Amino acid sequence: MSTSWSTHLRYDHGGWNTRPDGEGWQPTFPNATYLIPRADKDWFDPRTAHRRSVDPGRLRGQLVYADSVTPVLDRAVLWEDSYRIDGNLVLESAPGHTPGSSLLRLTSGTDRAVFVGDLLHSAVQILAPAHSSCFCEDPESAAALDSAF
Repeated sequence: MSTSWSTHLRYDHGGWNTRPDGEGWQPTFPNATYLIPRADKDWFDPRTAHRRSVDPGRLRGQLVYADSVTPVLDRAVLWEDSYRIDGNLVLESAPGHTPGSSLLRLTSGTDRAVFVGDLLHSAVQILAPAHSSCFCEDPESAAALDSAF
């Protein structure tokens, strides 16, 4: 099984799921299963009632949703909490930057790795995790999660 995964659906990470085909957008990987955190799908969906007023960043998010998320929803797994990809890879919910931000844990024998995406934006956050990105939807949750690392 081939999969496509992004740490979250913000406009700077939700792209590459699709490509233009002249008449619209088509999946970049037509045989892939797209793993999408349900919380981000719901949060960034332009039809969601809790959407805030549109500023330029939010507008980009809506545009990315239309061209990079909607075209793959029919081949997507909307996951919550955690999702085991295989024996070595597990997605885990890590909300704060976005409601559906996630990390990927890799286990191989005695080796371990964690891919954190935008949970940490700068090395300074390792020493001062309360300094979360100005792009975090929930800065308090993001800082608490950063402190766990």
